[in-house]
Amino acid sequence: MHYDGAGLTRDRRTAAGYFERACDRGQARGCAKLGHQYRWAIGVGIDWIRSYRLFKRACDLGDKNSCAQVLDLAKLAGLR
Repeated sequence: MHYDGAGLTRDRRTAAGYFERACDRGQARGCAKLGHQYRWAIGVGIDWIRSYRLFKRACDLGDKNSCAQVLDLAKLAGLR
């Protein structure tokens, strides 16, 4: 809701905090959303390494879309 402003003021930094908590609790979607924010510097600073780790966790938790992001970010961040 904070991410897209649905019913609340859009605050992507606050959204990042909620996504981080969700990821810490093992929710793949939270990891993926936060990974997206770090990849594209949405409400947070750009950090491809952190984005890679978040998408990797989401992939490991079963989010298949995140698995493709892992491969793409590995190339961008020079992890392969």
